[in-house]
Formats: sequence, structure tokens, C-alpha cells
Amino acid sequence: MARNANEFVTRTEFLNETHLIRGDIKKLDEKLGTGINSLEQRVGSLDRRVGSLEVAVGSLGKTVGSLGQTVGSLDGNYKGLTKEFIDFKVRLQYVEENMMHKDAEKRILDRIDAFAHRVETYDRKAWVHDERFKQIETRLTRLESK
Repeated sequence: MARNANEFVTRTEFLNETHLIRGDIKKLDEKLGTGINSLEQRVGSLDRRVGSLEVAVGSLGKTVGSLGQTVGSLDGNYKGLTKEFIDFKVRLQYVEENMMHKDAEKRILDRIDAFAHRVETYDRKAWVHDERFKQIETRLTRLESK
């Protein structure tokens, strides 16, 4: 019932209206309480997640630090390997400059074989001549004795 601003309400009407308003306020308060509890739970969950993220970021920071040390170590190893590679290259160049090539080796071996053949031939000739000399000496000795 709508009334003018100058009209009065009865006590019963007032109590009924205040009772309805209080019921509405109570429903609203319950809804807000449930909403606030839900929000508090979400905020708590977010706090835990943020804490978990902080731990993960801390762990990631340690990992990055460890990677930095590994990179530093690899840099040192790289410098050492570079020095060893240069030393190896110098030694290889020395070996290449001083090694015998296959064609030179073949020529030397052919010459050694030829020399060995000549020595064997000379040795055979010397033996043959020695045998002949012994035979001639034996004949001479026999001829002289006659």
C-alpha cells in the first residue's frame, strides 16, 4: 500500500515491514557471508599458489645460477680444448712434413732389394770362386807331387 508522506503507519504495519526488511537483510547477509567465505577461500588458495610460485622462482634462480657455473666451466673446457687442438695441429703438421711418402718408401725398398740381390749374387760368386780355387789348388798340389 502506497501512502503519502504525511500519512502515519500503524505499529503492526511498521513491524511487518521491518520484519520483511530484516528477513531480506538476513538473506542478503547470508549471501554476502557465503560470498565472502568463498572469496576468503580463493584468496587463501591464491596465497598458497603465490607461495608455491615463489618457491619455484627460487628453484629456477638456483638452476640459472647452476647453468651459469656450467657455462663458465664449459668455457674453460673450450679454451683447454682449443689449446690442445692447436698443439695437435702443430704436431700433425710436423709429422706430415717429416713423414716418408709411399712412393719414397717404395723407391727405398726397391733399392734395398736391389742391393740385397747384388750382395747375394756376390756371395754366390765368391763361394763358387772359392770352390773353384780349392779345386785348382788341389789339382796343382797333385800335379806338383807327380
